[in-house]
Parts: sequence; C-alpha cells; structure tokens
Amino acid sequence: MSDSESDQSSQFSMMEELVTDLASWSCSFNITLTALAALLTILRKICPDLPKSPKTVMQSEIYKKEVRDSSYCYFGIKQGIVNRLSQLVAKGTTVNQVIMLQFNIDGLLLFKSSKIQLWPILCLMEHFDGVVQTNRESFTVALYCGNSKPTDINAFLKDFVEEIKDLQETGIIFNNVCYEIKISALVCDTPA
Repeated sequence: MSDSESDQSSQFSMMEELVTDLASWSCSFNITLTALAALLTILRKICPDLPKSPKTVMQSEIYKKEVRDSSYCYFGIKQGIVNRLSQLVAKGTTVNQVIMLQFNIDGLLLFKSSKIQLWPILCLMEHFDGVVQTNRESFTVALYCGNSKPTDINAFLKDFVEEIKDLQETGIIFNNVCYEIKISALVCDTPA
C-alpha cells in the first residue's frame, strides 16, 4: 500500500469515528435531528466529507424495528464501550486492557394502569485503575417495549448475542489500544 493510500485509509477511519462520535453524542444528550443538522452544516465548512443529513449520522448508531404491538431498538455494545472509554480517558482514568462486562436483562411495567412493559439490556463496565469503581454508570444496549414481555426470546437476544460473540473474538481497538472483551456476569430475574 502506498503512502497516499495509507493516508486515505486513515482519513476514512477518522471520518467513520467522527460520525460515530457525533451519533453517540446526539443520543447521549438527546439532541434533536434539527439541532444535529445545524451542527453538521457548521462542521461541513471545515470537514466537507461529513454527511449532510443527521439521519445518515444516526443510522450508524441505532437499529430499530417494529413487531406487532411492540418496538425494539438496538444501540449496540461496542458503541457503549467506546463512549465509556472516551469518558474515562478524558478524565485520565487508566483502563485495564481486559474489559469485564456485566449485563442485566429484566422487565418492568411502565404504568400501574397499563400492560406496557420495558425490557432493557443494560451493560456495566468493571474495574478501572485496578479497583472496582463505586460510581459506575451502565449503558443501554437494547430496549424492547410492548404490551407483554418479548414473545420470541431468541429474536430479542439475537443482535446482542451476535455482537458479544464478535467482540469476544476480535476485541475493540480504541486510541490504538486493543482491548479484550470478557463477560463477568449476566444478571437476569427469574419468574417468582
């Protein structure tokens, strides 16, 4: 590969990371599509390769589907880890190269007078600076909302299982560091 091809590949990778970061920021702070469009207009003056449409940016972030009387959104494990790593590195926190993840899956009724249930898949990253953090924040991997719990558990977990298997095999590269991904716990509630 020539130097110019290498530079182009590096620039493309940086652009992908910027688009992913913009989508993550937009989700984290509940930025409207209108506000994101205005920001993209400004940023495109100095970075013309950015997408024009906020919908293009957000497609890199969330997978949504409607099934009968329910909705399902998949935000992703990798995106949550990258967001969390960005926050930790910005604070100067040392992160172990083996990232241990805890997952929680449990449903809850949203209203007393309704059957509407929310079933999130949550993830918590463990152990930074060699100690368990006391102020830990989880991130949402997926959300299912409907009039009952997910009727097809395999369909509900499909994206999650595929992504975690891939992450365990390949890890995550962030700031030129390869992080190994392991599951330390999967916490689920059983019916009483």
